[in-house]
Amino acid sequence: MRSLLLIISIALGYALLRGWPDAWHPILRVCLAVSALVIAFGIWGRTEKPPTPEARPARSPRWLDYLTIGIAVLLVESFFLVFLSAAPAIGEELADSLDEVLHPEAFSTLQEKPVDLENIPGNGDDLTTGGNWLFPGLGNRPLNKSANLRPSNRPEIYLFPKTREDARQLLASQRFLRMFTLATYHNGEWTPDSIIPVARRAQGDTVVFLENPSSPVTYEISHQASVSGQTLAVTLPEIASIRVPTLRETAPDTFRLPPVSRGESTYRYEVTSAPRTLEQIPA
Repeated sequence: MRSLLLIISIALGYALLRGWPDAWHPILRVCLAVSALVIAFGIWGRTEKPPTPEARPARSPRWLDYLTIGIAVLLVESFFLVFLSAAPAIGEELADSLDEVLHPEAFSTLQEKPVDLENIPGNGDDLTTGGNWLFPGLGNRPLNKSANLRPSNRPEIYLFPKTREDARQLLASQRFLRMFTLATYHNGEWTPDSIIPVARRAQGDTVVFLENPSSPVTYEISHQASVSGQTLAVTLPEIASIRVPTLRETAPDTFRLPPVSRGESTYRYEVTSAPRTLEQIPA
């Protein structure tokens, strides 16, 4: 009976950690999974002991004893919560490193470059790309081989309309945000068109792409900076202007933001776009 209870608890804990039910918050699912496993192992580990003389405590339990036990249980739960939050990312990095050592030919193939566009001098800017960018090579993006994709349920990008009219235009039709554009599919991965990276500098405090756009929409975008490399601008299509000191176009419709200010971890910039419908795009 105890073994059956343990098996059921392990299955329940696995289901909770895998994301079931979807409507529950991840922290709640983790806490319930840890609690179920701790209780199940506690019951499973109990054994029948031979009768012994009853031992009486020197004193009755006090409120401080119960508080100590509660704090200990809370610390154990916190440890499991921190471990289960950090371990998957670290494990994935270790797996990638091991895969790179065991299969170097696959990684060298991804890094092949017909032209070293990242180190072409000019444009008044250092074109060297540092850090672990979004894609290997020149922007290649391999398709995810996992069929069980579970994106985060918290917003990662915030859009703030500048005026009521801007909000009305955004709500009047379906709009989408764009970070990059890929053009060619080959051998299980998408690749953007290759261009010579261009550094664009602000006029005043704004980088201008289009003067006097028709039906412009002005809004602010806020999102976290990438901790592993360069961060791309997130905008509605057809950018007219963006309020940043510099911008670097690394591929068509793909723009890299300047480094975030020291001590900051979040970008917030104003953008004006002139999004077009399919009817407005020339054939």
